[in-house]
Amino acid sequence: MRVAWDITTLCMPATGIGHYTREALYATARARPDWKFVATSFAGGEGTARMRTALGDMPTNIEHRHVKLPGARFVRRGISSAPLPALEAITGRVDAFVDSEWFHPRQRHGKRISVVYDLIPLRFPDWVDDKTRRFHLRTVEGLGERADTIVCISEATAGDVVRELGIPRERIAIVRPGVDPAYLSAVPDTLPMLANSDYLLAVGTINERKNLGVLIDAFSQIAGKYPTMRLVICGAPDRDAARITQLLRERGLEQRVITLGYVADNELPGIVAGAKIFVFPSLFEGYGMPVVEAMAAGVPVLASSDPSIDEAAGGAAVRFDPRDPNALAGTLERLLGSTSTQQDLIRRGREHAATCGWAASGEAFAVAIEETLAGHREKS
Repeated sequence: MRVAWDITTLCMPATGIGHYTREALYATARARPDWKFVATSFAGGEGTARMRTALGDMPTNIEHRHVKLPGARFVRRGISSAPLPALEAITGRVDAFVDSEWFHPRQRHGKRISVVYDLIPLRFPDWVDDKTRRFHLRTVEGLGERADTIVCISEATAGDVVRELGIPRERIAIVRPGVDPAYLSAVPDTLPMLANSDYLLAVGTINERKNLGVLIDAFSQIAGKYPTMRLVICGAPDRDAARITQLLRERGLEQRVITLGYVADNELPGIVAGAKIFVFPSLFEGYGMPVVEAMAAGVPVLASSDPSIDEAAGGAAVRFDPRDPNALAGTLERLLGSTSTQQDLIRRGREHAATCGWAASGEAFAVAIEETLAGHREKS
């Protein structure tokens, strides 16, 4: 068995999609050590450097074929939109190809698997810029004709693919993200500015969808009762950053809320493990990996009640209406005042996180490829 797998997203700044791409490939390769994998990527100089950093210790049955060239983004787009098959010129003949939004050329032989993380640009266009939306729409256009199997990272995303793209459910396989083992063994790594302080923690890019304004409003209601408590936000600044900065000024919370910006993968587990409570106020997710990571690190979790986060929460989080800061403030107060509830959430969270290993994800992905090759999923 020979499988090509595009990993071009690893050439870009690290995101949840990048983590999923790498870990799903590695886990599938470990699940099927007798298969051969060809990992493909296109990037310029900066992206090539990121790729080298991101790859880490690859399983030995993965061969990496990287193309470094100026203007890689335009070359990828041109090859992906070309009417003639081009995959084999890069990978040789393969039995299956796991494509990506960034690189999805036609192929002469084998089957095609496409991964869908979410349909946010299609469902909620106001949350993304026009460039991102156009890129996304180009990718999902014709997905039903291009792919034999669509792998979705959650049942919630699968439901969106059925409703929004009209693809039958029987052509979709679910492969949920796993948890980085670093969270399972994480120990608190107290930041110097947090000495002698407990802190609430939120992790996510600072954009409208992550809904950090509601969390800040809720924190402002309880901050006076917990004078040593801080709120820490880890996430790269994005479209909502200016509004969040202004909101902190208006609420007088500049000294109580610490925004760390993007935090490297090797530093984040310790920060998560040190939190008193992890709060995830997102309005919508493809899955919600930070929820399970916090549970794995032994932290009580408060999570948005949006149904898209149900699978990540797994019945082991306290849920709240993400549009109601008053409700969130009350929920925070109740949880902070109940050590027994915190301990119960920690126990249930660890139990749930233990079911979310990458080994299970790799096996699920391998089965999806096998079933595709066996013709269990056919294009309509």
